[in-house]
Amino acid sequence: MNLFDEDLIKQGEGSFLDIKEGIYDTFMMVPYWSWFEKKTEVLQLLSNMSDNDQVKFVWPLIRDKISDYSCYISGKKIEITPYNPNVSVFGSFVYAKHRVLMSATTQDDSFFVKGLNFDPAAVKHPLTNQIQKWSGEKMIIMPSMIREDCNHELVIKYFSNLDIHKLGIVALVPSTERAMIYKQYDAIVTDKHNIRQEIDKLRKGNFRRLVVINNRYDGIDLPDESCRILIIDSKPYFDSLSDRYEEKCRPDSEEINKKVAQKIEQGIGRGVRGAKDYCAILIIGPDLVRFMRSSNTNKYFSEQTRKQVDIGNEIISMAQEESNDDNNPMKEVNSLIKQMLNRDEGWKE
Repeated sequence: MNLFDEDLIKQGEGSFLDIKEGIYDTFMMVPYWSWFEKKTEVLQLLSNMSDNDQVKFVWPLIRDKISDYSCYISGKKIEITPYNPNVSVFGSFVYAKHRVLMSATTQDDSFFVKGLNFDPAAVKHPLTNQIQKWSGEKMIIMPSMIREDCNHELVIKYFSNLDIHKLGIVALVPSTERAMIYKQYDAIVTDKHNIRQEIDKLRKGNFRRLVVINNRYDGIDLPDESCRILIIDSKPYFDSLSDRYEEKCRPDSEEINKKVAQKIEQGIGRGVRGAKDYCAILIIGPDLVRFMRSSNTNKYFSEQTRKQVDIGNEIISMAQEESNDDNNPMKEVNSLIKQMLNRDEGWKE
């Protein structure tokens, strides 16, 4: 940070002072010309720290390609990230005759060419399963679209207060601040210390209260009864400073919207892990509902997710027709979820 202090101060002296004070939300990018001019000093600093766990596993990638990286500094961390990864270092990958990549949520396949050096023909003609037409059952519900009073906080309060024994209920939230809203209603909020234990309890059928998972949209599998109701709360945040910087500079760019859509799809997929699995997905938070419904942004989802949202809109319309202005705003939402849980033939069809 001392190496680039003059360049950062020129960008914004107040922001630089906030970074020095450790303010999490404040971050700046090191100008590319300054990064290039001082690359030797940067390499010396990293070389001296090459035994550090943060550095040693990536040092072979960085040491001869430092000009292809950019640097971001926040009040909590420094991030050095490549414009494109240096995959040539991994000989077993680069020279392999067959390389297979599998993903259910790939919106930007250009990365395979520019980042992983794939032949464009491989991307234009992917391997697909023409027979498979079914990959699990998702009932996507937007409670606020059924009734205005079925708002964000009401949904949180209702499901957090449920005393459950037969099935798992999980909420995915984008930040600790969001997680704390659930905690005040006695939900189980996970962190790095207890997340494995709580997920293990869900998989073993030990259900007590709603479990909240903070900013983990992939890498967590919650099949069958471990998660029959999944709440996706608010639009996801980006973890990396490079993504946050791009979002700050180009908030409505196609690249950013693709990344947001991919994260949402990854989150939705946590509760459905097989062809016979089923789960109710509750979408809450005005920003997330708007992103999933708007024609400007829902086009970034896969065809399958768009169809599931369309089906969700259909059942919302049906629920609205049956709605009455009683004092139970969650009545219609509960009715829809019960149809799925009780394996209602009309819903399955």
